[in-house]
Amino acid sequence: MGPPAPIFRKSTLEEATFRAATLRGANFRQSTFEKGADFSGAAFLGTAEFAGSKFAKPARFSRAKFDKTVFDWARFDAAKFDRSSFKKAASFYECDFTGTANFRNAVFRGKSYFSGSEFGAAADFSDATFAMPMHFRAIKAKCPALVRFDGNVSNVSFLDTDVKETTFGSRTTWSPGAAVGGGRLGRLRRAAGGGAGCPTWNKKWCAYDERLLDEGSRDKALNLENVKNVYRDMRDNSDRSLAYGVSGGFFVREMEVERKYGYDEKGRIQKKHIVQRAVTWHAAYNVLSEYGQSLMRPMLCLSAIFGAGLLLLWCPTGISSALEISCRGGLGDSALRTLASMVPIPLSTSHTAAELGLKIASLPASATFLIALRRRFEKSRRH
Repeated sequence: MGPPAPIFRKSTLEEATFRAATLRGANFRQSTFEKGADFSGAAFLGTAEFAGSKFAKPARFSRAKFDKTVFDWARFDAAKFDRSSFKKAASFYECDFTGTANFRNAVFRGKSYFSGSEFGAAADFSDATFAMPMHFRAIKAKCPALVRFDGNVSNVSFLDTDVKETTFGSRTTWSPGAAVGGGRLGRLRRAAGGGAGCPTWNKKWCAYDERLLDEGSRDKALNLENVKNVYRDMRDNSDRSLAYGVSGGFFVREMEVERKYGYDEKGRIQKKHIVQRAVTWHAAYNVLSEYGQSLMRPMLCLSAIFGAGLLLLWCPTGISSALEISCRGGLGDSALRTLASMVPIPLSTSHTAAELGLKIASLPASATFLIALRRRFEKSRRH
């Protein structure tokens, strides 16, 4: 049967100590912890209810193990959930963290929700594992720079959250499948990054919310503008950190969202037809220079145009002259004379059209080359 369910609903607890305890169906809903609460190493079986609870002093849940837990609308002075594990859904909807919130090395095996929560001090999610989607939406942070992520965030949704100043550590990865590590936790982290991923080849900086678009999600909070806003905020964030290569990657993703998705007649998000995605200036800009991020692509394109111009200038007259000389010298026969008559020297009309085509083709290639060159110069100057 296991231990009985502790029910303290709407209770006022002067001091609560449940270190390393095993609690089945714990119900602390709307309770007040006046002098702190220590649940370090506790194991919660079934649903742990803390919705609407108030922790006037630090709440310690370090290394605690949860099945399913509900902390919705809870108020924390300081909260320690470092190295805790959440087997099923973990709900922290509209919580108020007035002190520090420590979720370092926490493992979320089920879905987790922090939407609408407020952080008055530091919030640390470094090395946290999100095996399932984590909603970090519409977050209010008194000091955004104190909110920190440093790990795989490929399953984190940042819709309607201003992340321009959020701290993303050097080990932050956005790509599904980028999580690494050994042992059981390493396998879980690899599973966390094993989603469908971005539908295009460039998925290094692909956010979870864009993957929702590709999956045809009907999430009511999802629209094209707020997905692009996530990328715009991340570009600003990267620019503040002088990580201009990362910033360029997010710009590419923003442009790809604009190129690939639109709205149907009912106002629902849909993927554009392949022709609409391919025949557009976005597609040309991407092919020519990866939206201004690649210097090599326009250089190759201009080299190809230059080579075609040389062939056009020299080959027809060269071949025709060689054939004519061969015929005059008696080296040819009737077939050779016929071939020579088929390659006339002037070719004025075809030459003019071809030259015009090459000039037109060189314009976008030259423009994208200059854009990419300018961005490369700006990056080097800022560094």
